[in-house]
Amino acid sequence: GGGSFAHAQFLSVPREQQLKAAYLFHFPDFVTWPSAQTARDTTVICLSDHHSIYEPLRQAITKQPDKSLILKGQYSLQNIAVCQLWYVSNEEFPEFQRRLSTIAEQPVLTISSVPGFARAGGMLEFYIEDNKVRMRANLAALRRAQIRVSSRLLRLVDVVQE
Repeated sequence: GGGSFAHAQFLSVPREQQLKAAYLFHFPDFVTWPSAQTARDTTVICLSDHHSIYEPLRQAITKQPDKSLILKGQYSLQNIAVCQLWYVSNEEFPEFQRRLSTIAEQPVLTISSVPGFARAGGMLEFYIEDNKVRMRANLAALRRAQIRVSSRLLRLVDVVQE
């Protein structure tokens, strides 16, 4: 592994943020985007650089350059289709709701920790239960965007209806 200093820094990130970063890091292995998106060599993850998950995710991506992930900390919500994966922060949630009809048709996997995100039309929602990071999935939202999620990932999620 890399220098012990980077490792020590990484461990100071709360476990919850580290786990969420790890999920985001591995999601592309379990998700199939529609053909236009799949043709790209890289997966673009959009996550506000103010967010607590940003730094642990950036470090994970830096450690494994062969993973072909690009992390965008600055992006425009008008042009969210440049992202294959968008982690919606609390601050962005109202804007997500306003733009949902436009976003829903785009092949962008939307993920958030905002309570009720999956029922509100988001695709994957992180929540904490028994001190564990768990996930809810909105299968209708995934279908609308023609995003397929591997059964291995679906076994880990609770399915919710809108």
